[in-house]
Amino acid sequence: MLKIDAFNHVLPDRFLKALPGGSRYVPSTPGSEGDRLALHDLDTRFRIMDRFDGYVQIICMAEPPVEDVGDGSAANELAKIANDSMAELVAKYPDRFIAAAVCLPMNDMDAALTELDRAVRDLKFKGVQISSTILDKPLDSPEFGPFFAKMNEYSLPILIHPRHRRSGDRAYAPYEESGQAMRSAEILGGWPFNWAYETTLAMGSLVMGGVLNKYRNLKILTHHLGGLTPYQAVRIKRVELALNA
Repeated sequence: MLKIDAFNHVLPDRFLKALPGGSRYVPSTPGSEGDRLALHDLDTRFRIMDRFDGYVQIICMAEPPVEDVGDGSAANELAKIANDSMAELVAKYPDRFIAAAVCLPMNDMDAALTELDRAVRDLKFKGVQISSTILDKPLDSPEFGPFFAKMNEYSLPILIHPRHRRSGDRAYAPYEESGQAMRSAEILGGWPFNWAYETTLAMGSLVMGGVLNKYRNLKILTHHLGGLTPYQAVRIKRVELALNA
């Protein structure tokens, strides 16, 4: 039986070389079969994949989002490198990687739409990955409307990756970015709780902000079982009913 992992991250060589400080996003100790080494090292990845019969992946980029590390032109160039690199992986290892999701410079909407068209039409990508917030802006912000309109036309999945906020009340600086030793509060405030919460808010913004109602062909895929949404469905429904009353 074919098992498709639809949301699996990579950090290709060429992207890491172009990414400022790229080496800090992969572990320095060789031989480990941890998930972070597999982001970059294909031999490690393939050893892990071989443990499971019929296991294939749809690949997408790991953090950081390109808009977080450069202005519009720099982010656009990084996105092109990411997409070209993923396309090469899919072409070289079709039995391992059956498709890829587009990386976009979401801080430059014109460039993002141009790159989206190139990746879907020319590179044959089968979806797009974005973050739960984009430069601390919620997904229902008007500036992202053209992106959702275009994805509505393509009717391809949008993969939403959780992203911590960098400013405001929900700001959280992960330990690898702060350069400080992890404290228990940082650990608990980060991936275990923060990402699930940010995923929940992203889904809420798409629904309550009217994005899904406006663009009926959108297909959304989230990490982590949708965050808190499945467990708070009744309360979320009450809010939705109140807003639509």
